[in-house]
Amino acid sequence: MTSPNLTLSLWIVSRRSGKIRIGNGPPKTSMVECACPGGWIAYNDNYGKWCFLISAEKRSWYSAAAECQSWNAHLAKIDSMDELMFLSKEIDNAPHLTSSHFWIGGKDSALWNKFEWTSTGTFVDQGFTYWWPGEPNNLGNTERCLEIRHGSSYRDTWNDEDCPFQYHFICKKSSLDYSNFGVAGGPSNINLQHNIYNQNSSGVVNGNSNNHDFSGTNTVFIGK
Repeated sequence: MTSPNLTLSLWIVSRRSGKIRIGNGPPKTSMVECACPGGWIAYNDNYGKWCFLISAEKRSWYSAAAECQSWNAHLAKIDSMDELMFLSKEIDNAPHLTSSHFWIGGKDSALWNKFEWTSTGTFVDQGFTYWWPGEPNNLGNTERCLEIRHGSSYRDTWNDEDCPFQYHFICKKSSLDYSNFGVAGGPSNINLQHNIYNQNSSGVVNGNSNNHDFSGTNTVFIGK
């Protein structure tokens, strides 16, 4: 019989094998050590406990942002070099990737060359950044979305890029958010177009299409 002083703990041992390990351990505040949906990757830092999804599918930034939000997540906000290097290693091990470009959650704001994180509405340059030298440069006045360029040439540096380009993408959500946790796997294959809206500090939503035609009815909210 299990000792009453021991509590069963549940955590994911391997994302790639999909194995779940159950063992005895000391009493803890929560019985779930690593609560992420199937196919998502657990990561803990000083900011919280997170789940990441590295999508083998390719989408425009707008469609990727909406897909992440359909999982109650956002395109990833990167807070440290440790977090970026963690994702870099996971990208190296991820199957079925055909490109070195990955959308994350930075989007241009109303201010020139000022990017903001869609998950918080805060400016990207208020925290950790890892821009390639000379970026962001808004080349051709069309580069309004933030990507990671993986590989030996660019070493996971950041770049502003044309939002309609079809790239892989990285979603991020809190591991304490249990919505959609009963559904295993990655994003759906629905191909959507979406409008982007900026929500200001007063809660007023202002449309911002950035001269693109987004005729879809689904909405991506910034800072929501």
